[in-house]
Amino acid sequence: GDVDIPEYAAPVQLVPCGTCGRKFGSDRIAKHEKVCQKSSQSKRKVFDMSKARLKEVLEDPNDAKVVQTSLKETKPGRKPAVSKQDKKSKWKMQSQMLREAMKYNHAEAQAKKEGRSLSSIPPMVSSMPEDDLVPCPHCKRTFNEKAAERHIPKCSSQKAKPTRLIRGSGAQRAMRGGRR
Repeated sequence: GDVDIPEYAAPVQLVPCGTCGRKFGSDRIAKHEKVCQKSSQSKRKVFDMSKARLKEVLEDPNDAKVVQTSLKETKPGRKPAVSKQDKKSKWKMQSQMLREAMKYNHAEAQAKKEGRSLSSIPPMVSSMPEDDLVPCPHCKRTFNEKAAERHIPKCSSQKAKPTRLIRGSGAQRAMRGGRR
């Protein structure tokens, strides 16, 4: 039964690969360098899922080309870049509105504390930003530009349009004026 097993394996001389720099045993380096040379010469093509979907959806190759060119122009996965100036100006406008509201509330609190009437305080000047939402001419709902482009044609062709709810026209009105 007793077999002498060495505690540690014999040290192996590692040789670096000339292409990638990784180290391998001297018996394995030749095979690795052959594979490493092949893989480093050809760059992998980036997989584009939108093109793969197009192949499934469209049978006509002419249609596929038209859609592909439009996809390249729009890049659906990416949001349009907002310039730093636009972000900063929006932030500045919101900050200014907050400061104005705080200043007005402070003046109002001072007037109450001193016993003055609230009419003596100048009214708060609202610097509300212009609303960038587009109203639908059919249902009067508002949407951002992109959503409005999709919604308005659908809403205009819809036959059974839902009527807008009018306050007091629901169950409570029926209970008051209708059967009891």
